[in-house]
Amino acid sequence: MTYSSLIFASVILPLSVLFLFFDRSSEYKNLCLCITSLLFVTWGHHLLAGAIFVTSIVDYLFALAVEGSLKRDKSRAVTFLVLDLLVNAAVLVFIAHNEIFGEDSGLHINSLFLPVGAAFYALKNFAYVYDVFSGRCKAESSPFYFITYGMSYPFMLAGPAVRYSEIAPQLRDRKLTAALMSRGVKSFALGFIKSVIAVPVFNSIADAGLYAENAAGVGSLVGMLAKFCAVWFTFTGMSDMGTGIACMNGFDVPLNYTRLNSKLMLGGAVKCYNTSMVNLFKDIRGDSAATPVWTVILAVCGAAFYSPKPVFLVVGLITGVILAGEYLFAYDRIERFPAPVKAIVTAVIGFALFSPLAFDSFGEWTGWLSGIAAGSSETNTAVFGLVKNNLLIIIICLAAVSPIGTLIENAANRLSKRSAGHYTAVRVTEAVLTAAALAISFILLAANTAAA
Repeated sequence: MTYSSLIFASVILPLSVLFLFFDRSSEYKNLCLCITSLLFVTWGHHLLAGAIFVTSIVDYLFALAVEGSLKRDKSRAVTFLVLDLLVNAAVLVFIAHNEIFGEDSGLHINSLFLPVGAAFYALKNFAYVYDVFSGRCKAESSPFYFITYGMSYPFMLAGPAVRYSEIAPQLRDRKLTAALMSRGVKSFALGFIKSVIAVPVFNSIADAGLYAENAAGVGSLVGMLAKFCAVWFTFTGMSDMGTGIACMNGFDVPLNYTRLNSKLMLGGAVKCYNTSMVNLFKDIRGDSAATPVWTVILAVCGAAFYSPKPVFLVVGLITGVILAGEYLFAYDRIERFPAPVKAIVTAVIGFALFSPLAFDSFGEWTGWLSGIAAGSSETNTAVFGLVKNNLLIIIICLAAVSPIGTLIENAANRLSKRSAGHYTAVRVTEAVLTAAALAISFILLAANTAAA
């Protein structure tokens, strides 16, 4: 099950939120969250739910062992941390790369039953044990509170992969206010709209430009740009929905991404995507003479998080080298560069560096590069036909992630501050547009579900 599945968005989520109003205590809210999370992960495969529950208990015990060992023998604490890393790495492989198991192995899970992005579960729980090891937080003594955190479905997919030190107080005491509910509904709606409307449009253009037979020409280049957009809106859409669900459960949490920017060149651009992983890796690498080396190692680990394919690992290695070079050059120097120069250089490096990830091998990537110059009226016709048919959606999406979106948002905020009447007009307009897009999203999803 995913956040954007029809049964979840139209039945499970509304009912789970409704039940929260039956009792105001945090214990009751946690129980409702655990039950809903169990339903979310068991929908389709009991083995997946069993693995997640067992490893949550393992993380809970390892954190206690790490905390106890720090007082007596730090080397033993390191051993427990490494063991927890291995356990969560195994979970990562099981969830994110389950295709390596044969269908007759008993470990194979139909991809339809795997929550997209559930590998964040392993990242989040290892981050908890690491934070106990580094002294960022104390080990949780109550298994109930930790399992609530460890198995919570709002934190399981693309974020917010919140650290335990940030969320622990809210597990014991949180209130579901009208403002938090409003923010949650708005965030979930935005992510749902991205996932149902924007992502399929960009995926269809990418398929026509990159993966069609004899794909070539300018249409193939547009297909690559569409692939970048599809990945961005997929990730940010899931993060928006996760944040929205968390808010609707009474948690005040941040998004797992920021607006695209090139303030610090590639380092700044990378931090816009999956900020929770970047912040965890930043804590691990520290700030010392070994930081450049750790930057390269962690960049490769970050690439492996998404895929063990050689093309991902090589791109991760190159990315790590560039990030290490930026660190050695010093980010304060980079900030002195003119903003247009940083934007252009970052865009060129990012496109050249990450475009191979759209293919299974570098051979396919080089074939795509040579095909761009070859020209193909068939590919161009298919791609630009899709662009023409979805032009309004594409313009809205690109404007939203560009500086234009920031300008519009700032202008709306300034207008809303002029008077109560302006504030009401801005918010009503925003609500009407969101509701209309959400209604269209549900209709499209229902139609696609029925057709499947």
